[in-house]
Amino acid sequence: MNRKLIRNTFNLINFVSPNLHDYFVRLMFKANPPEGILKDVVYKIAETHDEVEQAFKLIQKSYVETNLSSKKHHQYNLNKFKILPTTTIFIAKYKDEVIASASQVMDTSLGLPIEEFISVDKLRQQGKRISEVTGLAIHPNWRSQTQGVFFPLICYCVMYSAKFIGTENFVIVTRSSAKNFYRAIFAYKPLSEKDEMHRGVNQLSFAQWVNYEQLVSDIKSFYGNRSLFRNPYRMTQEVFPWKDQCDFVFPKYPVLFNRSFNLDTMTYFFKLKTDIIEKLPCRDLEFLKNLYEHKSYQEFIGENISLKFERDNPRFYTNMSIKFSVEEKQFTQKVIEISKSGFSLYGQNFHEKLEGHIQLNEETECYFKADLMWKTPHKAGYKITHVDELKWNNLFMWIDEQTKFYLEIPEQDKAA
Repeated sequence: MNRKLIRNTFNLINFVSPNLHDYFVRLMFKANPPEGILKDVVYKIAETHDEVEQAFKLIQKSYVETNLSSKKHHQYNLNKFKILPTTTIFIAKYKDEVIASASQVMDTSLGLPIEEFISVDKLRQQGKRISEVTGLAIHPNWRSQTQGVFFPLICYCVMYSAKFIGTENFVIVTRSSAKNFYRAIFAYKPLSEKDEMHRGVNQLSFAQWVNYEQLVSDIKSFYGNRSLFRNPYRMTQEVFPWKDQCDFVFPKYPVLFNRSFNLDTMTYFFKLKTDIIEKLPCRDLEFLKNLYEHKSYQEFIGENISLKFERDNPRFYTNMSIKFSVEEKQFTQKVIEISKSGFSLYGQNFHEKLEGHIQLNEETECYFKADLMWKTPHKAGYKITHVDELKWNNLFMWIDEQTKFYLEIPEQDKAA
């Protein structure tokens, strides 16, 4: 079936009832197996200066060509969220060329890109980690094979984010013409009430969200026992045909660092090539300074930005969990931030005192006691009063090593 016929068919079924529309879209769905040229595509996180630069240029070119951006004179597509250690830039790479890119932006005190368009406060009230999938772009030479790189890249992005970052709810904003596709294939649900102009891309747009656990359940019921490459459930839960082409190597501990940026690369893109840092409001700069507490990062962000209060210990975003018991009942809650002196949790019904174990990684549990210091309806902070010092200190020694790495220029970039 040629592309014109496929496009005309989709345009036609957009006018039928949503249930019938989704049935036909799922019936027509087919992912391309990793054969021929597609077998040589690598899916990974952008880690070198060259990969990051290619990705930013690709997104900008794609957005201009598809009228999602009117800033034709800009070289890169960048925003403040790319600076965060919790943002991940995923790429598809053929030989030395970045041919597609998508990003995961995790919700922090800086918010999310989607909030230029719509509020996600109701989702935040669920007390679950939220990530936005954004910045999807595919090289023009590969758009005839969009299905070929689109599906494995998006699935890799979502699977990595759910497993390592701990994302539970995903949000997206798409142009209005694409909203029905995401609802049909990936069971996204509406955040928007209607199509509206998005000033960030100057297009009629629509916002959607999906819970990862519910997504798995929904696509299992949608696709039943269909053959592998017509069945997103089988491809993502039973066998991922692109596994050997994807980087699923996780760090020793689930502590979130932006693998795409060392200090030199951050300075290049956000100070030398753009004025993003210069134009950030003081509130955002204070937040960044609280995240990047090493002196070199402080100089990058701006030495004239003073903090309202100084932290005794740096904090780091993480995807850990704690297990504890209260009145003989067992509880598990998600640890979302850690420092040497404490941690913060997502959840509800927070207790004044906790005693239990923090799951530092798959192999290591660390005994602790902690007292409640502050809380909101879905988040709380605890101060550690007792901890297994050997295991806890080993974690922070590893974090110090990672911080030093991101202050250095990787060898492959020095060679370039």
